[in-house]
Amino acid sequence: MSQQPSDMDRGLLEQKEVNIRVAIAQGGLWIFLGRWSIRGIGILSTVILARLLVPEDFGLVAICLLVVGLAQTIGDEGQELTVIRRQNLDRAYMDSAWTASIITGIVLGAGVLAAAPIAAAYFEEPRAEFLIQILSIRVFMMGFYNIGLALNRRDFNFGKDFTYIVLQKIFPAIITVLLAWYLRNYWALVIGAVAGYAVTICASYMLSAYRPRLGIIHIREVWRFSGWLMLQRLAHFFSSRIDQFFVPLAGNTVPLGYYHVGSELARMPVGELFMPIDRVLAPAYARQVDQPVDLARTFIYTLSVAAIVCLPAGIGFALVAGDFVHAIYGEKWIPMAPVVQILAVSSISVALISTVTTLLNILGRSRLSAGLICLQALLLLGGLFLSQNHLDTISEVAWVRLITVSLALPVALICIRIIVPVRFLDMLNVFWRPVIAVAVMALTLTYLLPPGMDLPGAARLILRTIAGGLVYAAVLNLLWLVCGKPPGVENAFWQFVSNRLDRNTTQTG
Repeated sequence: MSQQPSDMDRGLLEQKEVNIRVAIAQGGLWIFLGRWSIRGIGILSTVILARLLVPEDFGLVAICLLVVGLAQTIGDEGQELTVIRRQNLDRAYMDSAWTASIITGIVLGAGVLAAAPIAAAYFEEPRAEFLIQILSIRVFMMGFYNIGLALNRRDFNFGKDFTYIVLQKIFPAIITVLLAWYLRNYWALVIGAVAGYAVTICASYMLSAYRPRLGIIHIREVWRFSGWLMLQRLAHFFSSRIDQFFVPLAGNTVPLGYYHVGSELARMPVGELFMPIDRVLAPAYARQVDQPVDLARTFIYTLSVAAIVCLPAGIGFALVAGDFVHAIYGEKWIPMAPVVQILAVSSISVALISTVTTLLNILGRSRLSAGLICLQALLLLGGLFLSQNHLDTISEVAWVRLITVSLALPVALICIRIIVPVRFLDMLNVFWRPVIAVAVMALTLTYLLPPGMDLPGAARLILRTIAGGLVYAAVLNLLWLVCGKPPGVENAFWQFVSNRLDRNTTQTG
């Protein structure tokens, strides 16, 4: 049971006063650095692993991750978000959240063990059963991470959050690459995942002075909120992975390997550019729940940032995906390029929907947020079932995902219009400038700098990427100037540049 809090506990649990705008900017920068650091680590390790292993190895492990990833997704961040949104936090609540996290890990780990033979039988892959059982160790461990890390995020201390995010990736990556070099088979991926996660659990206690204890005083309150978040995570997992069950295997796991790696790659640009904003906004929204007008303005600003960042990232990456796959992954991975192109575009709608679900969760509307994610999953599942007799290639599976996730976006915007005092016109107004800028960028990369231009693959990739980014930025800022420099992301950017130049001039003088 929880004990009375010490003076150190009171200091840790007391909410720190911050300037929200400054905290969002600084926190976003830390998370941006963290996410791109782990993506850099991830790309490097994946490229090395792709050279050491074969697509069949990735396909086999992808089968295992469908089960293990489901369990981890369900239990991810639920208890942490309950800590962030609670106004009067005490040790009893923190310990109840940590205890709930442990119970969740044990239950989900047992579920993974039970599902191992079922998954192996479904995919007709006997090797998967034992691999899933080994990977279940990772699920059992996940509830033991230090809940005190949530305090860093609540107080916008994203420097430590950055460190933990990087450690989560770098330890498994190092172990997996070393094992792959030695073993040259799928066991490297499995052992590396388990061993690396065990190290990061230990690291969580080095990055927070809080020491949780078992406690159940507030566990029912924790479950009421986190239970709906678990449903969200479950629905999100299915909406992000269920299409892999419909990949035509044709007697081997190679197509699934292409689809799995391709879908992960396709989500990277939008996910890693927008993830910093989405993660920082949760604690910011929590401090504005009693200020609906300010909350509405923050949401519109967030939607504007999402449009300006996600549209060029998703569509731009789709336009250079062929060059990227050939130059980075090698010739044997070329068949996954069409999947990357299609799913990179679908990731835009996923990011825009997340701006809605994050706000709904902080407002305590977790049921509605769960309903939106469930709708997204049901639309995808329905589309896959209706077209399953016509899914002959992995590209066709990707097209079903793109169409169905696009249908869920308008529903999400309608929901936020009902809950928060924002107008549809204000929401639609944030899109038109980035849409025109992306269209000009796409025309440039299709006709002026086409994929088949006579240059070496790596040089062509670099040239088209830089040119696309410059064209997009130029057109976006030109439209902003033509409109009379309205308040928004562009205005904030140029104000930041102006302040930096003034500061440098003052220091020089």
